[in-house]
Amino acid sequence: MKTITTEELKQRIDSGEPVVLVEVLPADQHAKGHLPTAISVPLDERFNDEMQLSVPDRSRDVVVYCDSDKCLTAQVAAERLTELGYRNVFDYEEGKAGWKDAELPLVQ
Repeated sequence: MKTITTEELKQRIDSGEPVVLVEVLPADQHAKGHLPTAISVPLDERFNDEMQLSVPDRSRDVVVYCDSDKCLTAQVAAERLTELGYRNVFDYEEGKAGWKDAELPLVQ
């Protein structure tokens, strides 16, 4: 599984590189603040179907994240996406906590 650092992710977002950023936490946590451009696809029983609807192109770069490096939800989501045939999946292990620790803003 590939990972991406805060610096690499920020650079990709700032440069406008095509990347789908997916928060896998419950929707209410996404609504309280999320990384710029992130969509909400909670890791639940609808995850596979929602991802296939939201990102039908399995060759797209997809970055999944959750709350922090203590949260394994993003890792599980990345594994499921790989099993679904997505070829460019990255786990942003640092999650929201890492983004905030780097003094980068969340958006609502």
